[in-house]
Amino acid sequence: MIKKLRIPKVFLVLLVAVVLLSTIAVIGIGKIKKENYFDQMENQTAHDFPYIKDTMEAIELDNDLTLFLITDEAGNVNYYLANDHIINYSTESYGDIANINQAEEGINWGGQWNKENENIYFSKGLIANKEIEKVSVNDQTKNIQYHPYRGNTIFYSTEPIEEPVTIKGFSKDNEVVADTYYVTLDDLEIFTRDEISTYAQNKRITINYLEEEFSDTVSKNRVIRHNPAAGAPIEVGGTVDVVLSKGQK
Repeated sequence: MIKKLRIPKVFLVLLVAVVLLSTIAVIGIGKIKKENYFDQMENQTAHDFPYIKDTMEAIELDNDLTLFLITDEAGNVNYYLANDHIINYSTESYGDIANINQAEEGINWGGQWNKENENIYFSKGLIANKEIEKVSVNDQTKNIQYHPYRGNTIFYSTEPIEEPVTIKGFSKDNEVVADTYYVTLDDLEIFTRDEISTYAQNKRITINYLEEEFSDTVSKNRVIRHNPAAGAPIEVGGTVDVVLSKGQK
């Protein structure tokens, strides 16, 4: 007859205590990490509106990258890329994807960031149309990941993407319900008015010239500033506001 192994109650109590303490420690460390990430985003990077801590979510990517999503008080969905859990402060590796309150009823493309020397690529967008089940980027669907976020869906890829970017949204019946084309805006502040006209034709965008201003640093007929800024994705057919220089006063 095999005797049952009796485990002393003291041992069981100690075991339960160790498990509870370990769980509490893990939760505590998680909260500390979350506080650290939030502090880096809120206090050590440039942004126009305060962030809402409870909207922060983390997604593990390839190449030891972590994608953080967080929304500010104006409704802008912002992304941050962290390498080895350290927020990357280069301006291209964080920014906004779309405004969650003003997102178009379709697909909102957030552009592409890359470090080619490290073979790191990251592109992202937001799906605001509930009919859209999946998207294709330049007719490719297999490398696109999805993440539900605050009533919408964030999609992203870590594969390189060629421009212009063609994005299609498909219903659950595989019907195309959205079809948009995007390009990335270059830095127009190095262009003259004639060069901008050629650039706009090539990119198939519209230039809206605002009132010219005097400048001590920017030559006449060159760009002082423009909106959207350099690096922003813009839909083909979209408009860029440009302020040209009158030269010195």
